[in-house]
Amino acid sequence: MHTAVPETLRQHARPQSPRPTGCEPVLARLPDIRAVLFDIYGTLFVSGAGSIGATSRTFTGTAFSAALDSVGLAYHGPGDAGVERFTGIVRDLHAAARQSGCEYPEVDVLDVWHRTLAALMEDGLLAQTDVSREQLTRLAVEFEGRTNPVWPMPHVLDCCRALHAQGILLGVISNAQFYTPALFPAFFDKTLEELGFDPELQFYSYRFSAAKPGLSMHLAARETLARRGIAPGATVYVGNDLHKDVITAARVGFRTALFAGDQRSLRLTPCPDHADIVPDLVLTDLAQLPPCVLAERRGCRSCVPEAFFDHPENVAINRQVDGRLRRLAEVTRKIRELAKTSFSYSVLRRKLRALLDNVTG
Repeated sequence: MHTAVPETLRQHARPQSPRPTGCEPVLARLPDIRAVLFDIYGTLFVSGAGSIGATSRTFTGTAFSAALDSVGLAYHGPGDAGVERFTGIVRDLHAAARQSGCEYPEVDVLDVWHRTLAALMEDGLLAQTDVSREQLTRLAVEFEGRTNPVWPMPHVLDCCRALHAQGILLGVISNAQFYTPALFPAFFDKTLEELGFDPELQFYSYRFSAAKPGLSMHLAARETLARRGIAPGATVYVGNDLHKDVITAARVGFRTALFAGDQRSLRLTPCPDHADIVPDLVLTDLAQLPPCVLAERRGCRSCVPEAFFDHPENVAINRQVDGRLRRLAEVTRKIRELAKTSFSYSVLRRKLRALLDNVTG
């Protein structure tokens, strides 16, 4: 990793606090857990854009032009036109991958930038025709830092250290690019490995050319864990997206924890095909995870009050949120039924609104 990458990401960062989601935690003991895998954006880090996907956030022409200027590339066109070139190339690459059979494709951002610059040169909007690999890398990081500033979630280090100290294997499965691992030295002055994350349990979508909610990364993680003698049921996956994280992980047999700690990134999109899947835990703070995972481990009972999980307030909260999750599952089944009808758009919209209100009511 180029040493300038962490520095650039940190330079563009600004302190961000999670925004309350209104969710209540659902906490329980998960015995015999041996590995914990995390999503990154929106789970371990507050994400200014909510996610990393190029099709899921808004870019600005100002950021595009500024990123080019910062690496010494003289761009002579409007920033918005450059953004349209960039996002159009992403769309075209996704479309081509889908035609080849990849349901949830991922791009390599360096390839996207290489194609974008070539197109701008052809249009006569970029004078320089020889762009070095270093410039391309710096450009990608400069643009990312400007369009998706991040900040560590509260208690992220405490959570990881507590798990690692008790022998829990740590890993990541994330829709991510080459610069994503650099977030850790950027903010913590330590690499993922130095923080206790296993180098064989780091799965990034750009390396697979496939993103969540596709199963490629989770299946690879399951296979790697199996070689260590760790069953899927002894693994917890933690993420902020009900569909991409919870449902996908549950489909390969992992236990799941929905991170509902930041309104920017919490995604509760129903998935009608898997309406029966609900998370084992709902976390509103990463500090809540170690007690759930370590409660049954030898020598760790002192870190969790005996009455913690059985306290009347916790029991009541768990029942309340469990009821909402079950209503969400029922709503997804009804949405699937509505999709088979021939209601007018206005009628269908009213019915969907009523169903969604039932989840939060």
